[in-house]
Amino acid sequence: MAVVRQPAHYHDDSTQYFPTLAKVGRNGPLDVAISDMVPELETFRQALSKAWISKGQNLTEDIYSGEVSGLVKCMNTIYKGVRSNSSCSLDGKPNITVMASVHAKRLLLEENVITGVIVLIGKPDEITVKAKREVIVTCGVFESPKLLMLSGIGPKEQLSAYKIDVAIESSNVGQYLLDHPIMPHVFNLKDGCGLDGHLLRAGPMNDAAVGAYTRDHTGPYHSGLFELVGFPRIDKEPLWSGRQPHFEIDFVPMFGDAFQTHIPTPPQGDCLTVIVDLLRPVSKSGEVTLRSSDPLEGPTINLTFFADDLDLVAMREGVRFIDDILMTGDGMEDILREDYP
Repeated sequence: MAVVRQPAHYHDDSTQYFPTLAKVGRNGPLDVAISDMVPELETFRQALSKAWISKGQNLTEDIYSGEVSGLVKCMNTIYKGVRSNSSCSLDGKPNITVMASVHAKRLLLEENVITGVIVLIGKPDEITVKAKREVIVTCGVFESPKLLMLSGIGPKEQLSAYKIDVAIESSNVGQYLLDHPIMPHVFNLKDGCGLDGHLLRAGPMNDAAVGAYTRDHTGPYHSGLFELVGFPRIDKEPLWSGRQPHFEIDFVPMFGDAFQTHIPTPPQGDCLTVIVDLLRPVSKSGEVTLRSSDPLEGPTINLTFFADDLDLVAMREGVRFIDDILMTGDGMEDILREDYP
């Protein structure tokens, strides 16, 4: 019988969490651990936890047993200040060759079986790679359907529009795209309660943070930033399974410029970036379609966010829910300031 190996290896060097959390994985290539709680954020963590509880919400350590609910210390692929990623699965495998900075141009088909791929290694240079056993298409959620369609596998109308010969007609390629929308917003924090001065701006605090990480992978730079994550249900109506949350609430105790590039980074002070994730949108699924027959041109991506007004209502309620906790919950009133900007 085939055995599916868990890809993770869970660590709890402090032994302060439930031993049962080891069930997330042992002996896999990815090192995972609950975020190290950096001392610089202790005031913020205590205030948020107090406010969360004061509004009738629960704290939890385990969201890995079938019920996802509460404010949890986030587990991630950072261990001892070093992040691991999928490249770890290649360690000790000299039979695997990784080609960097190349693009898949087209899959090769023989009697409707994919036997290889043509790879662009620099326009107009290309090479052909043939498979002895099988070809696994893992170009990501957007590029995989694009490659299939460029290879003649997909909806006939899509392929015909770009004069691509139809090898295998499949109306499902590029369809049923699912994702959840997010809504970030920012508050100013009491000075000293966030990481902006440590990570975003030059100065003594940043110098100390860089020095600590350079020395032994400690300090603010070893934080995953998502130390605390909330998974609330905001009413008792069973829009979906009662064991699942309506939202994921991410708390980044600094200005998260990755989430709002249109807003200037504040020149001083500390911030809290709050990201509200709508986990079960009801809008119809989206699609990935071709933009051209050029393999170097990205596809057209239609996520259909908020195509159904109910998702807008739900997102609004999620923002109201967390803002009520932050603005009127016990503890946060001492460190939360006005909106930014």
